[in-house]
Amino acid sequence: MSFAVPTKPVDSASDRLGAIRDVKCTVASLQAPVAVLNLTRSGVLVEAAEPLRVGSQHIGVFAIDKQRLEFQLRVTHLQSSPGASRHAGHRIGLAFHLRSGRDYESLDRLMAFADGGAQVIAGPWAKTAATDAPRRGRAA
Repeated sequence: MSFAVPTKPVDSASDRLGAIRDVKCTVASLQAPVAVLNLTRSGVLVEAAEPLRVGSQHIGVFAIDKQRLEFQLRVTHLQSSPGASRHAGHRIGLAFHLRSGRDYESLDRLMAFADGGAQVIAGPWAKTAATDAPRRGRAA
């Protein structure tokens, strides 16, 4: 297990949104990169030029600083509408499908970055979290 220690405080929601915009994401099934609109511990809301089928699973790669974090994602919802944003207007809700301790550690790093550049500190308990066994109390 690890926890985040902010290196700079997040002063407002706009600072967090700015940090989220710095997260680069690609989904293997899509031709173009997606725009990250929101990011939580349960999933990510993206906007893409192409739709994805609800219920389908995809590999998503998030680039933060010089790190690449890979997650298995499941499409939970799709909203298609013509919009004035930079993409065609397909808003796609993707849930993280976390299967191992490494997946949880990667999610901790991603969330720390989104929360304003926090550093992830691993304690002596990190040895058990780094195994490939799912965490207790969470569905695999």
